Amino acid sequence: MAAIFSVLILAMRTETVGALVNVVREVDCTLMATEAGRTVQMSITAPLGDVDVNDFVPYASLTEAKVLGWVDTVLGAQASKPFLQQMLDTMIAVAALGRPALPWA
Repeated sequence: MAAIFSVLILAMRTETVGALVNVVREVDCTLMATEAGRTVQMSITAPLGDVDVNDFVPYASLTEAKVLGWVDTVLGAQASKPFLQQMLDTMIAVAALGRPALPWA
């Protein structure tokens, strides 16, 4: 079974840049991977860098899809997946191990 990866946006940090108000500069999010009934997650802050005034979207007009696109661009769409997959594989392997009662208990 292949892992399912997702990103949950928690918050965005903004500032005023020249005449542009509420320019998103950082996005707080949780990266998640789920497989075989197990889930791992990692909280990150994605720094967005300088604003492109020609592609500026007012804060009130932002969509989740637009912000997720920014996060994917900053992180590299695939960059965190191998790390999350390794954590998930370890969790699944540990869960598969037997856990008998201690013999002296």
